[in-house]
Amino acid sequence: MGLLLMQNLYLDHPAEEALERFLLHQSPEEEIEVVETHILACPSCVVRLEELETHISAMKTALREFERQTAPTQAAAPSRGWKSWFTMPHLAWASAAAAAIAVVLIVTPQMTRQASPAVDVNLSAYRGVEVASVPEGRPLHVHLNAADLPVGPVQVQLVDFTGTEVWKTDAVVRGDQVNITAPQISHAGAYFFRLYAPEEHDRERQLLREFAFQAK
Repeated sequence: MGLLLMQNLYLDHPAEEALERFLLHQSPEEEIEVVETHILACPSCVVRLEELETHISAMKTALREFERQTAPTQAAAPSRGWKSWFTMPHLAWASAAAAAIAVVLIVTPQMTRQASPAVDVNLSAYRGVEVASVPEGRPLHVHLNAADLPVGPVQVQLVDFTGTEVWKTDAVVRGDQVNITAPQISHAGAYFFRLYAPEEHDRERQLLREFAFQAK
């Protein structure tokens, strides 16, 4: 995607996914320049970025506690906040110091097809701190809260804590729920189910909901 086209996409505000890639150091080089330029002139996106960082920090804290209980010898290394690695000159509005967050080792889940009884999972938290737990090594009948979303098609994506996609499927909002059957996850860790609106030509997908959970 050319820089001019990317700038046009961000005439309003960067999408949630773009801000998340920025925080996780996963943005393409040309996207970094566009997002940084927008943030320098947009206080509301600064607030969005800081709220997203707070959410990610809370998730890492929960995951660190989970890993402490399952692997007491594993130590978490400190990491710097997003303001400390900003590639452009210092921000005029950066008056508060970014909190240090922990870096934890996440193993990419390996989806397998072994026959195991499926487990019903109901997920309703959206950008919450409380994290639901699901058993690893079992297929999942997942019921995602879709209250207030219009009836119709959606896309469901499963990602690990780094934002790497591990599985996706098409689904339908019906009766205030999205019901899917997901393959089993063979490694413990933190994951997210994301609901997206159907893709539109030349537009970035719209994130509707995100549900955090842990495989144990």
